Amino acid sequence: MSGRKEIKSDAPIMRSVMLGQAPMPTIPRPTSFEPKSSAPASIRADKAQATSNPKSTSWKVDAESVPFLPSYVPLERAHVWLKQEQCSTVAQRIAECMKKESIAATYDDGKAIAYAETGCDIKFNIRFFKQEGKGVVVELQKRSGCCIGFREIAKTVLRAGMGRKPRTKRTFCVPKCLLSEERLNADLEDALDLAANLLREERIDANTIGLRTLVQMTTDAALDSAQYIAEKIATEKSMCELIVAHIHSKPSKQNVEDNDHTAEDQMRRYALTVFGNCLASLVAGDKVSSLSGSFLESEEMVNVLVETIAAAEERPHDACQSLRCLNILMLHSGKVAASVSSLGIQNLVMNAYNEGACRH
Repeated sequence: MSGRKEIKSDAPIMRSVMLGQAPMPTIPRPTSFEPKSSAPASIRADKAQATSNPKSTSWKVDAESVPFLPSYVPLERAHVWLKQEQCSTVAQRIAECMKKESIAATYDDGKAIAYAETGCDIKFNIRFFKQEGKGVVVELQKRSGCCIGFREIAKTVLRAGMGRKPRTKRTFCVPKCLLSEERLNADLEDALDLAANLLREERIDANTIGLRTLVQMTTDAALDSAQYIAEKIATEKSMCELIVAHIHSKPSKQNVEDNDHTAEDQMRRYALTVFGNCLASLVAGDKVSSLSGSFLESEEMVNVLVETIAAAEERPHDACQSLRCLNILMLHSGKVAASVSSLGIQNLVMNAYNEGACRH
């Protein structure tokens, strides 16, 4: 009896367990696709090294280093064929366009690929391929972010690669005769209250929408509406504290386990952009007197900006917005200028400047 095998009890197997035991089908991936987990270690190491050690503002692509386009890899829609252009010339045009558009980019000359990220969290890659009889093709591949925003960026980058000037965007303004100033201000205050309520919610999606709303309301510093909202935010300490709270927001436990900090990174960047837009609007509307005694010139605000500048290597776009805020505050607030001078952050600012010059 002792040599007998133990008989397992006849119990039903849950459907979830049965599905989990089944092998997952494998689908071949094109060579241009590089997922984070399944990419070879050499590719991930090269990308990490290129991202952490930007060295130059130019992109040097040699025709011999450009790989041939595999016949089984479909090109993205965002591509253009260049028959009579040299790869080095096209790459330099694209690098200059990226700097003009303030797109953080790192370049891998050996693989003829660039890793780019915009200020609105759109990440994409730029690659060179060649094919006999057709010349060289430049392809943009979106990795994450807004599809509509990527479409506009792809047009700009590809036109720059072809040596064409970017198209001017048409803007339309609402005639002042349609809305009275009192009605417009009332609508703006209602919109500001709605954004504040969204920031008080405990949901990340609501907080993100609230911050994006504030960014859109304060983007154009020349508009009277942007100047009105900027003055309201600057003079209300509770509103400023709501926005600063999202700069200090930490990733949730689930996001840490999944290594996904996208939501928190977006909110931090939006919050800094709101402050930068507000300060620019106050200067444009000659309302810098509103800064006197406000939260924007407090020690807490200065510390937040300095901490963000110190992380310029990891978050260059955030550091750019912080430097934008700090520049305006130091020019128009003696209190902030004295506080910054006592901190001695010359080296931090220089490091952030060098990082921006290499990647913007």
